Amino acid sequence: MNEIPPIVSSIFLNVDDSDLEPIYQLISRSNITKLDNCQSLRYILPESLTSLSFRYDFNEPLSIRYPPPHLKSLNLELTYFDKPIKEGDLPKTLERLKLGYSFNQPFEPGVLPPSLKILKYQGNHALRVGSLPPNLKKFKASVLWLPSIKSLSNLKSLSIFNGFQTIDTSYLPSSLTRLKIATGRLKSKIPSMKNICSIIATYDIDEIFKDRSQYQFEYLKVISSNQESLGLKMKHLEISIYGDKTENVRGLPDGIETLTIGTDYRDSLVIDDIPPSVRKLVIHSLDFFKKKEKIEEILPNSLQELVILHSGIISTKGNFDSDILPESLQSLTLPSIQLPQPRIPKNLVMIPSGENNLWLRTLDDHHYLFFTEHPNFISAIVDELQIPKIFALYKSFKMISK
Repeated sequence: MNEIPPIVSSIFLNVDDSDLEPIYQLISRSNITKLDNCQSLRYILPESLTSLSFRYDFNEPLSIRYPPPHLKSLNLELTYFDKPIKEGDLPKTLERLKLGYSFNQPFEPGVLPPSLKILKYQGNHALRVGSLPPNLKKFKASVLWLPSIKSLSNLKSLSIFNGFQTIDTSYLPSSLTRLKIATGRLKSKIPSMKNICSIIATYDIDEIFKDRSQYQFEYLKVISSNQESLGLKMKHLEISIYGDKTENVRGLPDGIETLTIGTDYRDSLVIDDIPPSVRKLVIHSLDFFKKKEKIEEILPNSLQELVILHSGIISTKGNFDSDILPESLQSLTLPSIQLPQPRIPKNLVMIPSGENNLWLRTLDDHHYLFFTEHPNFISAIVDELQIPKIFALYKSFKMISK
């Protein structure tokens, strides 16, 4: 090959070190915009390049010879890279920089270019004044950097780690729309924002949400022990559990449209009641319903979509008992290939573990469209009586194609 075809815009490198030089000579003359799994910066990169990621064993100084004039993204997240980054090493056009767990070097003022909008840094060094560029919009950083974050007036998304310590949320900038805090204890009032993802953090709800009327969330994730008496307005509430003990889910606030409960297989939750405002329910398994024999009494009559991620008490053999589903249900997602009977929802999604997704959609009273993500299985319009046959045919096809 004398050249890379102009139609090629992205390359993933997987070559021996002995073949690097001729390969990079081809790449340097190409028009590609994305290069993944880069092994070395010893070679010239194409001027058209906008995105560059590195192989796991990359650990060279981050000094690019003839940096591409439009380079916007550098990804070292999955590498062993741990070399100091000096002023001038990063292109002035850079907008996205992701650094991995191995990188634990300090940032001096002037190292990060003003153009940077997204930064992922997982080191533990204290931050010097002036080290962060003012235009950051998305940031993942240590809790040690929190006092310096308040001045970032353009910051929209923040992920804080290195928890198990007190996190003063008064340092959070008012521009935030999304916050993720994995661990620690929160104190002080949280600024009003649209989305919060608080996985394991503990807090006094009356301290961090002093005036409930100021908050109207698009999405909030809490652990089960923190969900009672929220008194907050939100569209999507996700409840998880920390530890091995069984938790009761109760006192859910009215007005929730989407409810996600226990998406981890280790979760042990018991559900007694679901607000009538819920239109979509995502649940790990039906085992969470305390009164398993009366599941239909717990699911609200307004429910339009139900997503079941794990079989649990559901038998994966035979049909799925749709008598437990409210008449309002339009869409059902199951973790196995099963036919709901006696009633089939308008949209049936089947997600067998480790396999392609399948869909069955209602066309009229007796006809359905069956299709799958598998590229070699043809979609079909089937009569209701043919559905078991098309399911069996697909299962046989999967067995043969393995």
